[in-house]
Amino acid sequence: MNKTGYFDGIIAIVCLLVSCSPKVSSNMSVVPSRNATSDFVYIIDPSDEVLEDSNHIGTISITPRFLTTTRKGSFDKILETAKSHAMKMGGNAIVIVQHTYPDYYKSTHSIKADVFRLPEAYKPIKENGLKHPEYASVWFFRYPWMPGCTYNVYLGNELVYWSSANTKTEVKILEAGEYVVWAKGEKKVSISIKVEKGHDYYIETNISSGILSPNPALFLVSDYAGKDACNRM
Repeated sequence: MNKTGYFDGIIAIVCLLVSCSPKVSSNMSVVPSRNATSDFVYIIDPSDEVLEDSNHIGTISITPRFLTTTRKGSFDKILETAKSHAMKMGGNAIVIVQHTYPDYYKSTHSIKADVFRLPEAYKPIKENGLKHPEYASVWFFRYPWMPGCTYNVYLGNELVYWSSANTKTEVKILEAGEYVVWAKGEKKVSISIKVEKGHDYYIETNISSGILSPNPALFLVSDYAGKDACNRM
């Protein structure tokens, strides 16, 4: 490992020693009726016309307390927390108005979101058909965090991705089935994914703690988090 990679490793190990739930602050502009309960929260685009007929309830800000690469700092965890608090506020939709991404200095996400109460009749528009029925796409990506630490990622026995900062790659799979994705640092880490043709899958490659040096970390993330990451790279 080069000198930059060594210091990156020290920073990662220190940051990974502490994990805590994200800090959440909210501000309500209206008080919803007592029967305004939600069992699902949508993530809506700011340009969606449905917002014109919706009630703005308030805002939520979510910021991880520490520079952690654990799941508590992941985008999916932040979204899960935002949805949970939106439900408590009586909302059934959030619109992300500010998103701070991981960078060289930190591995965490933070967001600010508006909370809305959508009309009861709202149904999201679903895409018809499959984009690529002949194959499945597995996307591998890495945020800018820890640029000095790189490693190889394998799909079965095949090397498919070199995990380095702020990169992505698409791997097309022609046969449906269960596949093992793995990488090796001080120890071998792996995840299994069940693949169906016509679908996209997103795997975040990251850095975890190790005794002498950082280890690889692999996460299968939601479509929303994966598309958001890949679209900005």
